[in-house]
Amino acid sequence: MLGKKWFAVSSNNYLLIAVIGFIALWFSPFIVSVATVLCGLLFLLNIRSFQFKASKIRLLVVSLVLLAIVVLFDAAYSSFAGLSGDKVGLILGFLFSLFSGLLFLDTSKVRLVKFALILCSAVVVVNLIALTNYFLNKAEIDALLLQSKSIPIPNMHHIHFGIINAMCVILLLGVNLDSSARYSSQKKLAIVFGVFIFISAHVLSSRTGLLSLYVAMLLGATYYASYSKNYVKVGLILMGLALFSVGSYSWSNSLRNKIANSLEDINSWGLSEEINHKSMAMRIEAYKASATVLWSHPLGVGAIKLDDQMEEGYTAISSPLWQENRIGPHNQLLEYGVKYGWIGVGVVLLFFVSLFSMGSRGSYIYFTFMVLLIVSLQFESLLERQTSLYFLALFLPLFIHLFTRKERDE
Repeated sequence: MLGKKWFAVSSNNYLLIAVIGFIALWFSPFIVSVATVLCGLLFLLNIRSFQFKASKIRLLVVSLVLLAIVVLFDAAYSSFAGLSGDKVGLILGFLFSLFSGLLFLDTSKVRLVKFALILCSAVVVVNLIALTNYFLNKAEIDALLLQSKSIPIPNMHHIHFGIINAMCVILLLGVNLDSSARYSSQKKLAIVFGVFIFISAHVLSSRTGLLSLYVAMLLGATYYASYSKNYVKVGLILMGLALFSVGSYSWSNSLRNKIANSLEDINSWGLSEEINHKSMAMRIEAYKASATVLWSHPLGVGAIKLDDQMEEGYTAISSPLWQENRIGPHNQLLEYGVKYGWIGVGVVLLFFVSLFSMGSRGSYIYFTFMVLLIVSLQFESLLERQTSLYFLALFLPLFIHLFTRKERDE
């Protein structure tokens, strides 16, 4: 009995700590670090309750352990110096935070929906702050958007915030469509939050966030249609999405400027000096340089030598990018490929496969979320930074427990 009481107390503490850490993403990296450590400690104190041998969790556990081993091996080889040592703390924090979420979020859907709404309420507040700043400085920011600049988000990279917005839209959509919310008040609040975040995303979010969201919703709707055979409902949803997109383009200067910048970006591909002013063109150069390094170093160059080897990669492809624009891989597969070689690529792919395997036939919201994650990882290395590792460690278990069938249910 004492064990059950202790687990219940630990579960409540986890929910509180996780929310505080999530809110702290916008104002205190230190609090995020403390929350990560505390979540990890709660997991270790309750490790006997974790179902390591459950068939649907086993592959995910193996992939996460292999991720940690690859990073640890590289750090040991580099004597834990510089970035190689920092990556150890980040990946271990992610591993234990994710395990903690898988353990303590395995609770009633009523509690999970409340938890989801609390997280989304924090995102709503940040959207309000960022929107206020945008409209107060609209002319200046609209001009910057045409130059591949971003709308400022309080203490967070705009790409990360765009991905969080997209995840919240899918989460709130699932709360309504997947009947996770048992009370009408929760569904109404989810609708209000979802519509507001969806509209805000078209003003504030990065192109990565918007692209990931639209691709995910399109493929998710296709999957739902093939599973449910409810083609009329899916058609209406897609038609509504298309109409909203057209409407957004007509009323949002921000969205129009992002699209105009994207078209200019595409037109700049293959030109020399022009690509220095276009973010996607710079990413393509980064992909080419990364692939060159990976091909030359199949076992990887290590985290500590990433920047130097990327510079050699840019030189090898005779890149016209200026020195200050020669960015890192900005793609999770290439990031791990450059650092840890083809072994790193294989480990990341296994991680993706293990996440997809957590779903079951008909888990269309979880499938939509996974498409969103996979697309965003092609444009941003989310396993490399504290902010993205923390929100992934929250959202992954939340989507798994809310929108997939558990073995005991089958």
